[in-house]
Amino acid sequence: MIRWLPFCDLLDSLSPHREHERTNSEVKHPTTQSSPYHTLKKTEGKKSGIPLPKVHKEQALTANANYIDIGGHRIYTSPPDHGVQEINEIPDDFLNQSSVLKHLAAEVAASPPPRGTAPPSPGAPPRDDSRKGKGKSKAKLSKEKLNLSRSQPDLTSGWWSGGEGSEEPDDAFTAVLDALAAENHLLKRQLADACERIAKTSKLEEEVEKVRTAHEELVGSCERRERLERAARVRLQADSRRLHDLNRALKQQVELLSQGVRTDDKELACAKERQEIEMAAQRATLQEQRTHIDILDTALTNAQTNVVRLEEERALASIQQASDRREHTERKLRAQLENELHALRKRECKCGGGGMGSGTLGEGGGEAELRRALRERDERLLALEGECAKWEQRYLEESALRQAAVSAASIPKDAKIAALEKTSADSERLMAEARCEKIRHMDELHGAQKKHRARHTSLSTVPVCTVAERDAMVKVLTKHTSAAFDSGASLRNNSSREELGCGFDSTSLRLDEQLAVLESRLERPPVPAVSYMPHAPDQRTHANYYSEY
Repeated sequence: MIRWLPFCDLLDSLSPHREHERTNSEVKHPTTQSSPYHTLKKTEGKKSGIPLPKVHKEQALTANANYIDIGGHRIYTSPPDHGVQEINEIPDDFLNQSSVLKHLAAEVAASPPPRGTAPPSPGAPPRDDSRKGKGKSKAKLSKEKLNLSRSQPDLTSGWWSGGEGSEEPDDAFTAVLDALAAENHLLKRQLADACERIAKTSKLEEEVEKVRTAHEELVGSCERRERLERAARVRLQADSRRLHDLNRALKQQVELLSQGVRTDDKELACAKERQEIEMAAQRATLQEQRTHIDILDTALTNAQTNVVRLEEERALASIQQASDRREHTERKLRAQLENELHALRKRECKCGGGGMGSGTLGEGGGEAELRRALRERDERLLALEGECAKWEQRYLEESALRQAAVSAASIPKDAKIAALEKTSADSERLMAEARCEKIRHMDELHGAQKKHRARHTSLSTVPVCTVAERDAMVKVLTKHTSAAFDSGASLRNNSSREELGCGFDSTSLRLDEQLAVLESRLERPPVPAVSYMPHAPDQRTHANYYSEY
């Protein structure tokens, strides 16, 4: 009788591990097919003696039951009872799971029961129909042999080779056990390989998980980097737009400034050209004015020379006229005095003899006095003529000196202008005082001359006895007149010199003023030439002075 214990241990060692590994692998990795069943199926490439269950995502494992419920089908892992059972007592659905067990059940059903076997239990389900259908033809058994696994030996030969003797079932059972042990060893080896593969797969899953975690971290870092890059790109774009707008505004401002600068440059260039033209015109005008100034200086020098010459000629003419008038006056006075003397002599001749002696003496004394007075008057006239000649010579020398001073002072004018401005007030005051003094002396001289004429006219009417008195009065008046004449002549000469000097100074001052006006007009257009002839000094004083004699 075949014992169930070794085969049951084999099933317990095989099925629960497979189901547990399959369940754990399916629970942990529902999407992967890494169970030993699939590994065994892939490695062998053909049907095995143990059917492979279908893969399900969820499997309900019952610890107390002796079967596994997969997809509504019960797969028994052990017989219902845990005691020693025969193969005929194994349920059909459990036998149908393995072709080896099915074949063994068919062989046991076909062979006679061995000795010492117990009758079958009445509660066992009948399996005669399925066994009869499976063992009717040898062709069908041969087909089943072809479908068996290589690890499962052909057990039919041992069962059908002989039926005589009691050792044949034992040999068959031993062969079956050997086959099952070999298959169990092979399955254990496959299980070890599967466990190794599962370990490798778990390691691979861990590595994959690490890779996935690293990938997620890398994706997160990439996303953060992308976000930062997008933010930086947005910021850079905003900065670029702002800088572009700023650059455009600055370009517009530069264009406006450049346009303004170009406009100003053009205006400055035009102004520069205009100023250059004006400068050229002003240079030409300045050159013309300098030429005109040179001409005017030459004309002024010639005019001053002519003025000096005319002054000299006028002075000489006035002196000549004065001397002629004086000579004429002296001749008239001499003729008048001679006539008076002849008249007095005739009167004396007509006088009586008694008074002859005294009259003769008086007449002789009066005549001597008159002759002496005439000689003195002649001497005085000669002295005055010499003095006039001397003053004329001095005047000519001073005129030459003034001309030299004018020629020398024509170059440095500023210092002389300042000095002349300082002395102009004093010169005018001195001129006024000299004129007043000259007028007073001229009045005194005219009064004295009138008195002298009146005395001469009264001499003809007075008697001879009064001639001596008249001669004495004439002497006194002559002395007084000569003294007054000397003082008046000196004052008149001084005043004339001052007038001439003031006239020269005023002429030079006017010349300097005219030169300053010309220098101030250098920047103006040229003006037509005007006559800058200085006025000749007033010679009326000289004429009046010399006309008195």
